[in-house]
Amino acid sequence: MMKKFLFFLILMVGLIIAGCSDDTKDQSGNNDSSNQQAETEQTSNEKSEKEVYEVGDTAQLHSGTYGFPFVATVNSYKLKTNSNGVPTSVINVTIKNTNKDAFIPKNKISAQVLVKDGDHTLSLNAKRDKFNALSKKLKPGEEITGNLVYSSSYIKEADKLFLAYEYMSTEETRWKLPLEK
Repeated sequence: MMKKFLFFLILMVGLIIAGCSDDTKDQSGNNDSSNQQAETEQTSNEKSEKEVYEVGDTAQLHSGTYGFPFVATVNSYKLKTNSNGVPTSVINVTIKNTNKDAFIPKNKISAQVLVKDGDHTLSLNAKRDKFNALSKKLKPGEEITGNLVYSSSYIKEADKLFLAYEYMSTEETRWKLPLEK
């Protein structure tokens, strides 16, 4: 009887010790998991809190799709109304090729005006024919300046307006455009 009691006692102590050591591993594993989750949340917050530029600011960008650097400056912004009464955004930009190879801007980079109305965002494409230099080869170190023109009745309904390069990519860069109501 005494042998059975000692056997069960030793077995129980062994299980308790094993349970404690597994518990410690689980806790450190949970801490690692918690730390990884906190780092992921911090990285996500950093991505969502990217700098938003103002008119007049220059930003260094990177084409996520084509893998080359370039620089963009939003020089000025005007909100006009065309002859049909439709709001038209005219954004004067300068694009500089900081890559080692030439490229044609209209084939490799795009800019959209983002119209935010509450929780909804509408992306507008520019009228390319208004900025002819986008169709010409841009050599390394060269820059072009011209107007990006966007027309939409949605612009007058906007809570916020942005110009975005590399929209919906990890390389997305935005300029806040002033609302004139």
